[in-house]
Amino acid sequence: MRKPFAFDNPLTLALSRRERGPEARGSELQMFLARVTGHVVATQKDKSLSGQKLLVVEPLNVKYDDANKPATLGNTGRAIVAIDCVGAGENQLVLVVQGSSARMTDVTKNMPADAAIIGIVDSATYAGKTFHASKE
Repeated sequence: MRKPFAFDNPLTLALSRRERGPEARGSELQMFLARVTGHVVATQKDKSLSGQKLLVVEPLNVKYDDANKPATLGNTGRAIVAIDCVGAGENQLVLVVQGSSARMTDVTKNMPADAAIIGIVDSATYAGKTFHASKE
């Protein structure tokens, strides 16, 4: 059984390089769930970032109850600036990629990006526990 490693978060959708095999390239963490907590305004920036929406996201981890069962999504206290590729908004649960994967979207090709929001989460379930379900 593979143990979680990134942010102690079983909802991280990635394998370590060792687990992915020798052909794997890029960072250890490829895709994870986060909550949009703010935005960034930068009047002076690389010209390739002009017109791009920059959001602050906080990676999430799974909190367990006394019976060691998944209980809630918890905050990590970390902040990452990510380019928004999907029109996400404040407090939304989003899917984020980092490293070279952040430069593989139509929006971020050839940009100096290390993190990109690539999805807005409708629902998230782990071990039979639903942590998030869209209200719509």
